[in-house]
This record gives sequence, structure tokens and C-alpha cells, in this order.
Amino acid sequence: MTDAAPKVPRRRFTLRVRWLLIATALMAVALGLLANGAAGRRRAIEVVRRHGGVVLTVPTPLDEWVPERVRRSLGPGWFERIDKVTFQNGVELGAEPIRALAAAGGLRDLDVGGAEVAEEAIEALGALDGLESLSLTGCRFDPSSLGALASLDGLQSLALIRSDVDDAGLAGLAALKGVQILYIDDTAVGDAGLKALSGWTSLHTLYASRTQVTGAGLKGLTGLTSLTLEASSADDAGMAGLAGLTNLIELDLEATAVGDVGLAQLAGLVRLSDLNLATTCVTGAGMKHLGRLAGLATLDLSWTAVDDGVADLAGLKNLTTLRLVRTRVGDVGLAALKDLGSLQELALDDTRVGDAGLAGLTSGTTPPPLIYLSLNRTAVGDAGLAHLAKLRTLTHLKLKATRVTDAGLPNLAGATALAELDLAATEVGDAGLAGLVGLASLRYLNLSGTKAGEDGAEMLRQSLPSVQIALPYKARRREE
Repeated sequence: MTDAAPKVPRRRFTLRVRWLLIATALMAVALGLLANGAAGRRRAIEVVRRHGGVVLTVPTPLDEWVPERVRRSLGPGWFERIDKVTFQNGVELGAEPIRALAAAGGLRDLDVGGAEVAEEAIEALGALDGLESLSLTGCRFDPSSLGALASLDGLQSLALIRSDVDDAGLAGLAALKGVQILYIDDTAVGDAGLKALSGWTSLHTLYASRTQVTGAGLKGLTGLTSLTLEASSADDAGMAGLAGLTNLIELDLEATAVGDVGLAQLAGLVRLSDLNLATTCVTGAGMKHLGRLAGLATLDLSWTAVDDGVADLAGLKNLTTLRLVRTRVGDVGLAALKDLGSLQELALDDTRVGDAGLAGLTSGTTPPPLIYLSLNRTAVGDAGLAHLAKLRTLTHLKLKATRVTDAGLPNLAGATALAELDLAATEVGDAGLAGLVGLASLRYLNLSGTKAGEDGAEMLRQSLPSVQIALPYKARRREE
């Protein structure tokens, strides 16, 4: 008698069937959701393109796990999302494409720059869950409608450049606590609008060039690390609003009415590294305030009335870039900077600096490690070049329209790191070029507007075959 085969318990079999049915049902639901999502995205893409938009899609994380055969059989769009949409300049934008994008979901970046945006479209923007970046640059719209954006709690970057936004419109965005970068350049926004955003603790970068902002409304934006107020209404009184912004690293006040009194308000910004004061009202008297900003690495004082008061900057040991173009700085002020041990770039174009100033600059035990030095249109001459030879790290030297002649060029023999040399509009000729043959690193030489010619250039190329030389322009004689 043979043993009967063991029977599978009916209960276990029933459970297996039940789980199989559940798994099948779940898979069907998942495929249904994927199908609906893909269809929604296709509809959104079609609508956006019909309204002059450009769509960028990206794969979803699920795309990596789906076999290639399955993806091919299902067709495109199943395992991707709409990541970025850009509408062309001048488009009349209504609510339809925005609503289609909201229904599709997944959009991270929307650029509506230059479009004529209907009020209903602004209202529809509030439904774009997950949107991280929104640009309304150059858009015409009713500022009061911006309050509809307050529901975009994931928004991190908002650009309103050259738009119709005003103080009231900006105040309507106060609920957007997560914005990190805000662009309001070339708008009617002033201090009142920014004061309303004092709760924006995540805001670290603000661009407010050519606005009515004086600075007074910035007091509450203590998270700022980068602030641009170029050509704004910023003035000395407004700088009091910046005094407490101790996280600031970059500050641009170019072409504003800020002067020495305003600089006193910045003395507590100990983290400040990059400061632009070009074309402001500061003078040499205000340099004592800047001398306290020990962390400064880049400072632009070009086109100001700053003079030899720059001596007060001598203690800025972290300064790497200093621009003094068209200032009143002379030899005394330049000599005072001889111990700036981190200085790599120095621009002195159109200043009162001469040979004595260069002698002073290089008179320290260890001259500044300059890489770039611009002395265009200064009184520097042949004697000054002898001092420049001490700058062993110098790679870029600009001497356009200076007093340099053939006699001074041999003095550059020690500047062996020179890669670019500008001697345009000087009295240099062919004879002087022999003084440059030892500059093995030289790659570009500008001789425009000099007395040099092809003969001198060819002689120099024999020693420096890699050098590119710009010679004076000579018009061809017209053939009769």
C-alpha cells in the first residue's frame, strides 16, 4: 500500500489566493494612478506649448527601478515629471496652462518672465504645490493679486524684477516664510514693503538694485548674508537699518548716496567679506570705519573721493582685492598698504600714484603677493618698474598710457611670472622690446598705440614663440 500524497491545507491555499488578489488589486491601482498621472502630464504639456511655453521633464526616482522593456511598452511620460516651464516674453498668460500644471503636479521651477499675466493666472499660481522657484520678471499684473502666492509654502526663490510689484503687493507675501532668495530690482518697492517681510527668517539673499529702498526697512531681515542695493535710494540714515544684519557677507552699495556717516553704521558687520562702495559719497575720512572690518576680502572704492586716508585699511590682513580706480589716492596712501599680506588684486587706474608710491608699496619685508596690478593712466614711469620687479607672483600688469619708455623695460626682468603685459599708448618702441626677452611666461603683450612695429615683434617672438602681440594698427595704403 502506497502512502497518499500530503494535502495542502485549504486554509493556507485560501490565504495565498487572497494575498495574490490583493497584490493584483494594488498593482492595478498603482498602474491606474500612473496612467492618470501620465495622461495629466501629457495634457499639461500640450496646453503649455499651445500658450507659448517650453517644458522640461525629468525622470522620477521610480524610473531607475522599472525595466527598460516595461518602459518601452508603456510609452513615454509614465515615469517622469514636469520639472521646469518657461513662457516666452510677450505671451498673454491666462489661468488655463497654470491650472493644467497644477493638476499634473511635480513642477519645481516656473519662469513667466515678460508675460502679460491675467489676475486669474496669478490666483491659479497659488495651487502649484511643490513649486520652489518662480520668476515674474518683467511681468505686468495687479500687485494686489500677489497675495494668492502666499499658499506656496515650498517656494524658495522669487523673482519680481521689473514687475509691477509695490510695497502693498510685497506685504501680501508676508506668509511666505520659506523664501531664501528674493529679486525686486527695478521695482517701486521701498522700505515699507521690506519691513512687512521681517518674518522671513529664511531669506539669505536680496537683490534690490534701483529701488526706493533706503535701508531703513531691512532691520528685521537678520538672516541676510548677501544684499545688493546698487543705485537704490540707500543713504546714510538708512544704513542704521543694516547695523544689526550681522550675518551679512556680501554688500553692494554702488551708486548710492551712502557716505562716511553711513559707514559708521556698518562697523559691527564682522562677517562682511565683500563690500562694493564704488561711486558713493565716501571719502578718506570714512576709511577708519572700514578698517575695523577685519574679515573684508574684497573692497571696491572706485570713483569716490577717497584719498590717502586708505592708510586706515592697512590692518585688513584678509584683503585680497582692492579697487581704487579714479580715486584721489596718491603715493603716501599706496605706501601705507605695503603690509597687506593677502592682497592679490589691486586696481589704481586714473589715480595720483607714481614711482614713489610703488617704491613704498614694495618696501616691506615681504611685498604683497599681487597677481593683478592695474596702473593705467597714472604717473608711473621707468623708475617705478624697478620696484615692480620685486612682485614675483605678478602675472597681469597694466601700464596703458603711463610714462614708461624703452629705458624702463629691462627693469621688469625680475617679474618672471608675468603672463599678460599692457603697454598700450606708451612711448615704447622696437628697441625696448629686447628688455622683455627673459619673460618666459609672457603670453600676451599689448603694444597698441606705441612706436613698436613688426620688426620688434618678430625679434621678441624668436625668444618667446608663445607670446601673442597686439601691434599698432596701420591702415593699408589704398591702391590707385
